[in-house]
Amino acid sequence: MSESIDEDQQQQFKPSEKFLQELGALKYSNVNTEPSVTRMSIVRQFDPMTADHQTPNSNNRPSISIQSVNVSSPAFVQRNSINLNLQNPDPENDNEIESSESNQSATLIHLNTPLRPINGDHLTEITNSSNKSNGCTNLKNSFLEPQNEQIIQMNEEIGNLELKSENLELLIGQLALINEEVIELAMKKINKIQKDLEKKDEAFHSLSDAKNQLEEDINSVEKNYYAIHSRYDNLRSLVKEMDNRESQNRSKTQELISKLKEKEQECKNWKQQAEEAVESANQRVQNVSSTETVSLKAQIKVLEMRVNSLQSQIEQKNRENEELSNIVNELIATNKAT
Repeated sequence: MSESIDEDQQQQFKPSEKFLQELGALKYSNVNTEPSVTRMSIVRQFDPMTADHQTPNSNNRPSISIQSVNVSSPAFVQRNSINLNLQNPDPENDNEIESSESNQSATLIHLNTPLRPINGDHLTEITNSSNKSNGCTNLKNSFLEPQNEQIIQMNEEIGNLELKSENLELLIGQLALINEEVIELAMKKINKIQKDLEKKDEAFHSLSDAKNQLEEDINSVEKNYYAIHSRYDNLRSLVKEMDNRESQNRSKTQELISKLKEKEQECKNWKQQAEEAVESANQRVQNVSSTETVSLKAQIKVLEMRVNSLQSQIEQKNRENEELSNIVNELIATNKAT
C-alpha cells in the first residue's frame, strides 16, 4: 500500500514538459543586465519626444498559461496578489509619474522655444524663430534617431526581461506550491513514522514483558525440574536397594529351601529307621517273653514319642517354609508394583 501511495504522489507532483522546458531555457539563457539598459529604459519611459512612447507594462505582451498550477492553494493566491500589485501600481504613483512627465515636457518645450528680441519687428522675430526652430529640430532629429533606435532595442530587451521575470515568478509560485505539498507529504510521512515507532515501542515493551514473564516461568520450571530430578535420584537409589534386598531374600529363600529339603530327607530317614526299629521290635516282641515285652513296649512308646516329636518338628519346619515363601512372594509383588 505504501509503495502505491508513493507512486500516486509522484504522479500527482510530476512537473509538466512545458514547465521543464521553461526551467531549461531560464537556466541556459544569457540575460543582458547592463546598467545602461535600465538607464535608457527610464529615458524611454519619460521622454515625450519619442514617437513610440510605451510603458513597460504594455498590453501587447504574450500571455503565459501554465496548466499545472493549483489556484486553490494559499501560496498561489499570495503570488497572484503580488503580481497584481506589481502590474497595477497605486494611483498616487501614477499621478507623480504624470506630473514628472509634464514637468520634463515643459522644460523641453521651454528649451526649444527661442527668446524674443528686445528690439525689432515682429516679422523678423517670426522668421528668426522659425529658422532657429527648424535648425534645432533638424539637429535634434539627427541626434535623437540613433538614441531612439537604441531605446527601442532596449525596450524590447526590457520586455523580454519582464517576460522572463514573469515566467520566473510563475515558476517560483509553482515551485512554492510543490514545496508546500512536498512539506505536507513529508509531515504526513513523519507523523506516520512516529506513530509506527510508537506502536513498535509498545510492541517492544509488551514483548519485553512477555520475555521477562517467560524467563520467570523458565526459572520456576527449572527449579521444579531439579526437584523432580532429585526425587528421581532418590527413588532410583531406593529401587537399587530394593533390588539388592530382593536378591538377598532370593538367596536366603533358596538356602532355606535347600535346608528344608535336607530336613525332609532326614525326616524320611528317621521315619524309615523308626519303621525298621518298630518292625524289629515287633519281631523281638514276638520272639521275646512277656517280661521283655513290657520293656519293649516302653521302648516302643519312647520311640513313638520321638517319632511324634520329629513329626511335630517337621510340621513346624513346613510352616516356617510356607511363611518364608509367603514373605518372599509379598516382597516380589511389592517390587513389581514399585
